[in-house]
Amino acid sequence: MPADPHIYASKRLAHSYANYRPPIHKLVCERIATAIPGNRPFDSALDVGCGAGSSTAALLPIAKSVHGIDPYMEMIDAAKKAVPGASFTCGQVERIPFGSGCFQLVTAAGCLNYADTEAALLEIDRVLDPTGHLAVYDFSAGKSIPNDPQLSEQFSLFRQQFPSPLGYALNIEKLPYRKAHLQQTLYLEFDVEISMSGTEYIQYILGDAGVETALKGGATVAASERHCSAIFNSVFENSRRNVIFSVQLAIARKYKSASARDDA
Repeated sequence: MPADPHIYASKRLAHSYANYRPPIHKLVCERIATAIPGNRPFDSALDVGCGAGSSTAALLPIAKSVHGIDPYMEMIDAAKKAVPGASFTCGQVERIPFGSGCFQLVTAAGCLNYADTEAALLEIDRVLDPTGHLAVYDFSAGKSIPNDPQLSEQFSLFRQQFPSPLGYALNIEKLPYRKAHLQQTLYLEFDVEISMSGTEYIQYILGDAGVETALKGGATVAASERHCSAIFNSVFENSRRNVIFSVQLAIARKYKSASARDDA
């Protein structure tokens, strides 16, 4: 768990997530839609740990009805403003505030490592309809560009200045799906490249949890922005660069029957 999970109860961080995150969720959700068999759009989708709504917005093109939940009201308030086409509720994935069998699709993007994973998966299984699927995914920080080590080197300097909060890495391929009556059907690792200017990259990186931790420790936004600009401006030099984000995606479905589960 993070040293201070409540760093996410931040209006500043919610604003950053809503406005400056690159469109990775959209690309991942397009993959999800093609990887799961059946007609599209889904009738209903739930995004758990939705943050400020970027991951929820990515579900709108592939589902008729879209809902998001997050434990922090700061994130929910930002999501409601940013994504009027979806509905949002403050809630925890271990106690999802919806009835059983409500959703054809549940997504969990970069959030289950902050939850009781087994309890969360059991709740997700409960709200999935009998043909439902769960898609769990996460992606790295944008810390490299093709055929050029400069961003990786500068990102190491950034991380020295703004260490990540303590936490643990989540291996989404090895989650206890079976204990929650779910069967993993797909696991993928792939890279996406997002064209970013220096200004866009610095706005994005100021939304890093390490920066938020520094701010709660007494750093100022202005000083943090100066540090980030000094570190990264030389990488972009008033040009756009393709920034690489590494994605992990796992898809699981409900077992079709108890006997099928026993045979798996």
